[in-house]
Amino acid sequence: ALLEEARALLAPGGSLVVIEPALRETSRALLEVRDLLVAQGAAVRAPCLFRGACPALVKPSDWCHAERPIAPPPLVAQIGKAAGLRKEAVKMSYLVLAPPGEGWAEPPASGAPGGGAASQARVFRIVSEPLAGKGRLRYMGCGPEGRMGLALQEKHVTDGNRAFESLLRGDV
Repeated sequence: ALLEEARALLAPGGSLVVIEPALRETSRALLEVRDLLVAQGAAVRAPCLFRGACPALVKPSDWCHAERPIAPPPLVAQIGKAAGLRKEAVKMSYLVLAPPGEGWAEPPASGAPGGGAASQARVFRIVSEPLAGKGRLRYMGCGPEGRMGLALQEKHVTDGNRAFESLLRGDV
């Protein structure tokens, strides 16, 4: 109800941003709220690239969060180092909602050959750290097809797909 009230106050083109600290329980609660709002017609600007039910809610062990690198102030870095804490990034779960009556944006094109709707169907947001394996690099992606593993074998790396090696959680 609080988010519905806040959305009603948005100007056309505005956004409501909800952020929480990426704990499994609170992140999953945010995803459940997301699904309730979507079922009532709300449009999500991010992080979701599609209108369906959240795939991270299928398995109780999954949740969705983003990570952004930070450079802490020197004193904070010194305290963190003394405490044995690593803080190179801030983790959060977030939801960006459009105002009532505004529709969903089309997902970005994937750059797949041919363009159009077929290329959009293969667009994913990276929802994991890099998962190194024997002879391949893998990530978990989330998109219109749900959560799925995306992998690139070392022997198949080319100039055209080299960017896969440097993806970060949250990238599209």
